[in-house]
Amino acid sequence: MNRMIWPFSLKRLGVSPHEAARLRIVWSLRFLYQVGFVIAWTIITALFVEQFGIHNLLWFFLAEAVVMILGSLLARFITPRVNLQQYLLFTVLLPLVFLGMAFSVPSDHLAFFLFLVLAKNLAFYQLSLALYRKGEALFTPSEAQKMMPFAESAITVGAVVGAGITVWAMGIFEVEAVLGIWGGILFLMGAIIYFTPQWLHAIPEISSSLEHEASQSKSFGRIWKDLRKLPFLRYIIFVLVLQGMIFTVVEFTFINDVQHHITHKDIPAELPGPLNASLFGSAKEKVAEISHHTGKVLHDIVSGEVIMHEKLAHDLGMFHLLFGLLALFVQLFITPFVLHKFGIVRSMVGFFGILVVSLLGAALGYVNVNLLRTTQHGFHSLGESAYHVSFYSWFAHRRDSLRLFLDGIMRPLGVILGVLFLFLFPQPYWFIGALLLAVFLLVLGWRMRPSFTQISQKNMEPTDQPIAEQLNAIEVLGQPGHERGIEYLMVELQKGDIHHEVVRIKIIDTLTEVQNPEVVHAYLNILQDVNESREIKGRVLRSLYHLGKLDEYWEKHSFGRCHLLQVMEELFEQTHADAYLQKWLVMNIFTHMDSHQVVPFFLKIMEEGDRELQSICLRSCMMFDDPEIVHYLYPYLQDDDPRIKGHALIAMWRFADKKALRDIVRRMIYQPEEEAQIAAIYAIGETRDYDSRSLLPSFLHSPRKSTQLHALVALTKLGESQYAEHLVHFILTEEYRIAQTAYRMLERLPTDVQERIQERIHAAVSHRVMEIIVPHRIEQLEDLRSLPRSVLDELKRLYGLTRKYDSLFVLERV
Repeated sequence: MNRMIWPFSLKRLGVSPHEAARLRIVWSLRFLYQVGFVIAWTIITALFVEQFGIHNLLWFFLAEAVVMILGSLLARFITPRVNLQQYLLFTVLLPLVFLGMAFSVPSDHLAFFLFLVLAKNLAFYQLSLALYRKGEALFTPSEAQKMMPFAESAITVGAVVGAGITVWAMGIFEVEAVLGIWGGILFLMGAIIYFTPQWLHAIPEISSSLEHEASQSKSFGRIWKDLRKLPFLRYIIFVLVLQGMIFTVVEFTFINDVQHHITHKDIPAELPGPLNASLFGSAKEKVAEISHHTGKVLHDIVSGEVIMHEKLAHDLGMFHLLFGLLALFVQLFITPFVLHKFGIVRSMVGFFGILVVSLLGAALGYVNVNLLRTTQHGFHSLGESAYHVSFYSWFAHRRDSLRLFLDGIMRPLGVILGVLFLFLFPQPYWFIGALLLAVFLLVLGWRMRPSFTQISQKNMEPTDQPIAEQLNAIEVLGQPGHERGIEYLMVELQKGDIHHEVVRIKIIDTLTEVQNPEVVHAYLNILQDVNESREIKGRVLRSLYHLGKLDEYWEKHSFGRCHLLQVMEELFEQTHADAYLQKWLVMNIFTHMDSHQVVPFFLKIMEEGDRELQSICLRSCMMFDDPEIVHYLYPYLQDDDPRIKGHALIAMWRFADKKALRDIVRRMIYQPEEEAQIAAIYAIGETRDYDSRSLLPSFLHSPRKSTQLHALVALTKLGESQYAEHLVHFILTEEYRIAQTAYRMLERLPTDVQERIQERIHAAVSHRVMEIIVPHRIEQLEDLRSLPRSVLDELKRLYGLTRKYDSLFVLERV
């Protein structure tokens, strides 16, 4: 269902298969929400303007904001009692209830209008907040940094479609029928939400307690305490309130301008007038007319038609088409780049700067309100995406209350203050006042960066919180734009006695992605520590290797380079029995050593080292791009050891005669010894020798499981994706040793293949976990104690495969 809604090529946008399914869900829900919002907003606003007049519209803005706040205050009592899935379904059902109540009374009755307002602002707005929480639950911080701008593009596309549907439907149906489209959209959203766990193969989390917080009211009380301790929270509140004031000024001015053009007469600027209720019997025509102009994008954007006989509609339609496309371009291309390059706070500052420039143009008379409003919406994702990603700096169990407080109370409060601003100041000063607010917003943005780093660091402190929160904090601190965020991670990495090994591995992986050469000095301390674990040292060596040749850095840090090589050579002597560490040490020495020293070092090891060490060195020779290597490696093609022969063959493949090498492979693969067969199979996969592919399928039926496994991996490397399912079967059904080997061998596959296999493992694990949990009725931690030890061990293995560390740690305590 959601694939039909999704309009973009995910591959072209750089979205991996691992992320694609979740992004489609988030995008589809946000798209449908925006279509429904445009329909509801257009009709409700038009009904109000028609019956109460544009001069009373600010009263309506004020009332809407108050209703939103009331909805958030009610939600605080509901969210602690239900999970997110249940709350999402509740926020879909509630606006449907109000919509049904509206349909139960005549459309010319005041109650019809009031029920619509409750449906949109009391209930539907809470659905919007819950959808953002859903996005946070589905993506990690680094994924959200890339995915959130794409998800925000649903707002633009939804606005286009929603405006087109509204204009088309109002020309054919009655108001109730058009609102029925909104109801249908709510039903569709409910269906997507209901089936999302099955589509995404959700894995139940096992928690040590059923509730993170005793009550939402207590959580709200903690927010007031946080206001005194956390400067970043105070900054965010000011940002939301000031933005709400500015957007209210722009929105009201825009609607006022549209109404002026529709009626072709001046609209009195005096505010406010008395509110007098009236009937809605003749509202349909006016709604259609107003919706044609006040929709976020006009009908001719959707239908491709241009209303030539109505110059204003034509001009506004082409104007919004141009800037609607601009908004989509910003969301899909500019915002992801800015977030990745400059980070969260600087992205917000960029949007604030655009607001200042556009409001300055409006105040000086160079920018009309249509251009101002479209610029605001077009570049809004720069600030909004960054704001939503910033929520990962808070613990997950606090985000519910924070979202309700910030978006459910502070945002509407900004609207209320914006309305008061419009009441108090005459129209000529509106843009000047908004400009001053935007300047203040820009100053706040420049000052908030240190506080953002501070709150992210606070989440790294050892607590009894789920370990997933520390992993999120690491990803946030690894993003650009922090004040000494990377330096902080380097310090925390060296605290081996404080942080769990999983947390330290996450820090290493994050530092590898950041590619900061300064990390070398922290790594040296770890490699020199005799008490450091093998796993951490191995991860550090892998990270050092993927930093690549730091030629420019070594030019100014010669002593650092010398020290690094010295430490690795000492460790090389100390770990002669550890093939895993030796492999990464050799690869690093080759990488970071001066090029003229590499060959003598290699020849010395090949002359003096044992068979295992020679095999490791030959495996490392694949990294060299030098045809002269054939001269030194050719003798090893005659070696009796199949591993030596196989690795020499792989290292020579690019430069030697492939026909001769292929003959060697064929002779090896037909030998009866398993070691020779595996070496030949491995060589075919590593060299991507498609001409030898036909030799592999027969080994899938070998009585030796290890031979089967190597044949599967080699075929997968050659692009035979159908064999990925067999690899998943190996990992999940074979005995532990062979399954563990199969899982480690995934690292040798191309990244896209790894991600597809991980997705299939995730789906299979979800199915297996549900098979265990549902029949045994596992609802609480105590229920796990009744399970047999074999079942608990199986659950541990399954949760370990999918990196559900919090659930895994709970199981280990049972």
